[in-house]
Amino acid sequence: MIYLDTGCLLKLYYPEPESEAVAKLVATELLAIPFGPKRRRIAGPFLLDGNSRWVHSRRTMGRTAQKPRGLSLEALTIAVLGALRDAGEGGLTKQEIVSKIGNTSSVSVQRALKDLREQHDAQIEYLRQHQRWRLTAPFGMPLQAPECEDLVAVLIAQAILEPLADADLLGRVQRLAEDLDERARRRASSERLPSPASVSATLTLGTPVDAGILSKLLTHCRRSVLRIEYVSPWKPRSAGRRSYTIEPWSLRVHDGVAYLRAWGRDAGAPRTFRVAQIETIEPCPEKPNQAVPRSHQIWGDEHPAFGIDHDRPGTAIVRLRGAVARWVARVQWHRGQSDRWIEDDELLERTVAYRSCRELARRLASVLDAIESIEPAELRMEVERITRVASVERELPGVRHRVRGGAHGARTRDTGRTSPVFNARKGK
Repeated sequence: MIYLDTGCLLKLYYPEPESEAVAKLVATELLAIPFGPKRRRIAGPFLLDGNSRWVHSRRTMGRTAQKPRGLSLEALTIAVLGALRDAGEGGLTKQEIVSKIGNTSSVSVQRALKDLREQHDAQIEYLRQHQRWRLTAPFGMPLQAPECEDLVAVLIAQAILEPLADADLLGRVQRLAEDLDERARRRASSERLPSPASVSATLTLGTPVDAGILSKLLTHCRRSVLRIEYVSPWKPRSAGRRSYTIEPWSLRVHDGVAYLRAWGRDAGAPRTFRVAQIETIEPCPEKPNQAVPRSHQIWGDEHPAFGIDHDRPGTAIVRLRGAVARWVARVQWHRGQSDRWIEDDELLERTVAYRSCRELARRLASVLDAIESIEPAELRMEVERITRVASVERELPGVRHRVRGGAHGARTRDTGRTSPVFNARKGK
């Protein structure tokens, strides 16, 4: 008990002797409470708990200090995920997780593990024989607990989107990046996090899209029938403008251009539309009646290849030489491509499946000066047709085998499977 000079007696209960000095200080602060016309009573008792927090309730008189409240489910879920990530392949028992986190119980940890597996789809395995929990695949919670990798991902996405989206959509992505950056800096040192202004992007072939059109398509994909006004780029506007009734399936960004894959009710077959050419969208009252294909079949094949449209598909074998070959070696045309160096760091052979002969031919025309050979003949002829249209009169060589000669130097022998060899660089 502490006797105050105001003539009142204030009873203060504190669990530890060293808390007495704090108790006197707080008692002094209590006297600073302003009193109105009707003098306020400072009713006790006041209990100082282990965290120097004061409990003002008669129910606490004579009792020991209350334990601090446990973690919320979200905070506990983040902590359990971090503990499992740190444990690695060995995993942890439930009791080890409790000890590692502290201020929780086995029941709460079990609830957090269930939340991670069922609500967040974390790949957490229970090893029954050893009664241990293990994280089997990398997993993060970027909105609740952003890490450096999450911030890097959203900054790169923001940079890639910048040449394509309008100001409103970019502003939303920027605010998301700023919010994640702020949350990440609460959890980690600024030295470990990237600067938001450290990455940008430019795209010379990107096609901007109307955010309103894109939003409507995403909202109605796989759940509505739409009537769209579409202007074909291959015809004059007066002749190319048409209306289509479609059941939208999926959107895809290919080489900086957004495309829509949908079931065309007018054609009775799947169709691909360039989103930038869609001018208006109107929902229809009827419901979709066409089954949506599996994800890997929506765009027309089980093994996606280079190209967005379908034109004489095949597999290309292209050989490139010199500096352009070294540059192309670091450029991905398709994730299924394979490269090998015929001559170390000098002659590159790239094999890539394609769905669109004409689209790949346009890509090859951009590196024409480095091409040694193109297979199959159909693809090579398409490249030759494009170059003729561009007033570049030149034939492309077929697959050649270089034979290291003696006194006469290197000789080239045509395999006979392709067109005659034409060496443009040597003027032959």
